Amino acid sequence: MEFTAPTGLRRSRFGNLRQGIDSRRALLRPQIDRLMERLEGVGVKSEVIGSLARESAPFTEGSKVDVLILDDAGLRGFRLLEIAWDEVRDAPVDLVFARDLTEAQLTAVRRHA
Repeated sequence: MEFTAPTGLRRSRFGNLRQGIDSRRALLRPQIDRLMERLEGVGVKSEVIGSLARESAPFTEGSKVDVLILDDAGLRGFRLLEIAWDEVRDAPVDLVFARDLTEAQLTAVRRHA
């Protein structure tokens, strides 16, 4: 036997999902702002990429915050991760180092940011 949920129920569930996604973005925005300010303060050039950077992209409970490190200002990767973990408490953070990407990969990453 197949069960099909009423259309109204689907809309309601989608609305709740959208609201949850928007509230997650709202929760993370101040944390991301602090992270970016702190990185800039130590001379690191960076930008947010990935689904958080694109308002139209879904940013769900399992989504990570992706930060492209353009210039690490001579800091080690682990130190940059410590800064990220200090500032962003409510989502995992992935750092992508531009120095580890080919020119084509860097262009693709920035285009989709």
